Amino acid sequence: MLTNQVLSSTLLLTILLLVGLVSFVKGSVKDRTTEMIFSNANFDDDRLLAEVRTYFKQRAYEVTKIDPTQESVTLSGQAKPSVFLAILLVVLVGIGLTCLGLVLSILVPALSDNWWLMILAAPFAGVFYWRGADRIESVSLELRPGSRLWVRGHKDELTELQRSLNLVKE
Repeated sequence: MLTNQVLSSTLLLTILLLVGLVSFVKGSVKDRTTEMIFSNANFDDDRLLAEVRTYFKQRAYEVTKIDPTQESVTLSGQAKPSVFLAILLVVLVGIGLTCLGLVLSILVPALSDNWWLMILAAPFAGVFYWRGADRIESVSLELRPGSRLWVRGHKDELTELQRSLNLVKE
C-alpha cells in the first residue's frame, strides 16, 4: 500500500527529473562557441591554410569577411539539426511525461484515464530542437606565427576540424 509520503516524494523526484529534462532540451540548442589554437608540426603555413580551406569548403562554409589588418577570415555555414537528436529528445520527453502522468494518476484519481494525454506534448521537444538547431554558424580563423591556427566557432565543429586534420590543440 502506498502512503502519501511515498507518493509525494515520488512526485517531487519526478518533477526534479523533468526539470533536468527541460534543461537538457534547452541545452540542445544552446550556442557552444569556443576558441581554440591548433598546430601541426607536419604542416607549414601554406599547407595548413590549404587543408583548412579544403575542410571548410567540403563542409559548405563560405567566406563572409576578410580582415587584412588582423589577417583573419570569417566563414559562415548552415548548421543542420540532427534527426537522431530530435528523435531522442521526443522519446525522452515522452518517457518523462509518461512518468509524470503515472504519478499524477495515482495522486489524483480523476486523471487515471487521461494521464496518457500528456505524451501528446512530447513532439514539441523535437520541434523546439529542430527550429533552434537550424541556424547559421560562423567560424573565425587567424594564422599565427609557427603554423599555429587560432579558431573561434562551434565546439563540435572545432573538434571535427581537429580530428579531420590531425591537429594538436594547444
